[in-house]
Amino acid sequence: MVLLVKEWAKAQNINDPKNGTLNSYSLCLLVLFHFQTCKPAILPSMKEFFDFNILGEIGPYNEKIVDEICARNIAKFRRQNIGQRNQSSLSHLLATFFEKYCLQFGRIVVHSSEVVSTYTGRLLRKQGGLYWMTKSYCLFVEDPFQRPDNAARTVDVPELQRVVRAFEMLKVQSSPVGRPAGMNCFRCCAHLKLVQN
Repeated sequence: MVLLVKEWAKAQNINDPKNGTLNSYSLCLLVLFHFQTCKPAILPSMKEFFDFNILGEIGPYNEKIVDEICARNIAKFRRQNIGQRNQSSLSHLLATFFEKYCLQFGRIVVHSSEVVSTYTGRLLRKQGGLYWMTKSYCLFVEDPFQRPDNAARTVDVPELQRVVRAFEMLKVQSSPVGRPAGMNCFRCCAHLKLVQN
C-alpha cells in the first residue's frame, strides 16, 4: 500500500520535499497511522510493540533483543485482538486512506494544532513540551523513532494547499459519491495514474 500511495503522490508532484511537499518517510508514516486507526486496527501503536524509552535500560543497542521484544509484543497484540482481524481489501484500505486524509488535511490546514502520531496511534493536540511542537510547521507527522522530530517538516503552507487539493481531487473524481471503495485494486491503481494535476 505504501508503494501505491507513493506512486500516486509522485504522479501528483506532492512527493518532493525539496519543493515543500511530502517526503517518502512521512507518506509511510501516514499509511502506518491509517492502519493503526482503521477499525479494527491492523497495526498497534508503535509504543505497544516497542517502547523506545527502554533502549537505555537494555544497554547498548542489540538488534536481537529489540527483535525479541517486538515479536513478543506483536504476538500479544494479535492475542488481544483475536476475532477482530481486519478483513478489508487493499482497494478498500487505499480508498479509506484517501478519504481519511482528504478530511484530515482539510482540518489540519484550518487547525494546525493536530499531530499525526504513529507512536501513540492517535491524533494528538499540539502542546508545549516537545521541542518541535513549539515550532511553526503547517503539518505535523511525528517521527516515532526520533520523537522530537517532525517527519513532515519540509511541507510549507503553499505546498500543503497543493497536497490538500490532490487528495480532494481524487475524492471528487474517483466515483459519483466520491469514494473509490468499490473499485478493485487494479482499477484503483490505473485511476491513480489518470488523476494528475
